[in-house]
Amino acid sequence: MKNLLLAIIVTVLTGGCGQQPAPPAAARNETLVIRGPLSVWTPCDGTLEARRVETILSRFQGRATLIELVPEGSQVKRGDLLVRLDGSQLETDLVKLKNESARAESELDALEHATIPLEMQDFDVQLNDLHYQYNTEKKILEDTRELVERKLVSRREIEDQELKLASLEAKAAQIQQHRKLAEAHLHPAKLTQARAAVNAARQQMSLAQQQFSNCVITAPSDGLAVYLPLHVGNEYRTLRVGDTLYPNQPFLCIPDMREFIVPCFIPESDLVRVRAGQSALVTPLAFPDLHLAATVESLGIMAQTQPGYPSWQKYFRIVIRIDQLDERLRPGMSIHVEVCSYTRPDAILIPRVAVQWEQGNASCQVRTFRGTERHAIKLGWNDARVHEVIEGVAPGDRLVVP
Repeated sequence: MKNLLLAIIVTVLTGGCGQQPAPPAAARNETLVIRGPLSVWTPCDGTLEARRVETILSRFQGRATLIELVPEGSQVKRGDLLVRLDGSQLETDLVKLKNESARAESELDALEHATIPLEMQDFDVQLNDLHYQYNTEKKILEDTRELVERKLVSRREIEDQELKLASLEAKAAQIQQHRKLAEAHLHPAKLTQARAAVNAARQQMSLAQQQFSNCVITAPSDGLAVYLPLHVGNEYRTLRVGDTLYPNQPFLCIPDMREFIVPCFIPESDLVRVRAGQSALVTPLAFPDLHLAATVESLGIMAQTQPGYPSWQKYFRIVIRIDQLDERLRPGMSIHVEVCSYTRPDAILIPRVAVQWEQGNASCQVRTFRGTERHAIKLGWNDARVHEVIEGVAPGDRLVVP
């Protein structure tokens, strides 16, 4: 009885001084509000891809037989040989086309510098000869007219001489017309035809040379040589030496191993947790102990559905840039990604099991020296174990776990 009375007196005195006794020791169904670091990670999965991938396909016009092929997985440099196709028939065709091109150029040169100038010279010679004959016959006509006046020859001689002059004039006009037409039409047409033949021969030879160069395919960039499966006869496999390639048929790719990305899809509900620039952590499923630093590079702007999921479930595409490379990384690997959505080194934390919800409002049971009290709380971020508390409780408070 004396002990009880003493306890009551002490309680009254301490209460009057503004001091509160410490709560009793925590029971099994109690937990503490603590201050500590909080990191919230948003998980997603994707497939590793090289940012830049060069696809190699056949530029050969027609079917071609593969006679040399770089081993798969080889590290290649820009300009290294990847593929060689059989071009033996093209070499024979190139010799013929070179001869045809040389002959066409020779014919054009002869036409420009020999045939046409000689024809024009022949016209001029004929005209000069006719001019000389005309002057001679004209002189004879004048002499004949004097003889007629002297009655030494008949007038018929004059008529015959005049006919000769008219014939020479007509022939000269005809030659002049031929010369004019040849210079204006015939010679340009022949030159155009000869030049067209030269251009056609050159184009055919250029195409053949290009076709021959297409027999050799080199690496357009540095990277790894990766075979692409394709239909070969009745099989679906990668190429081998001796196989036939068809025009524009992709058969090999070269991913750039210096920069990787991981395209992922996050649920619509997690969109608020992810933004460009956030740090991330990637883990290849093949190497679960390998954790590489990464960054959220971009976030899709349009929701879309995913195969195998209901149409009402919407997802957004995000692209993760891997900032820390490892030689074990290979394109096509399955990757687990965790995006650091939120971090705070001194957050006020309570266990998720201590939070009670009623009509969307959060609260918790706080143990005090007077007993148990319900405190409304405002929550921030959370992970699978704890909630961040913005207001309502303080570090050191004891919470009753339901």
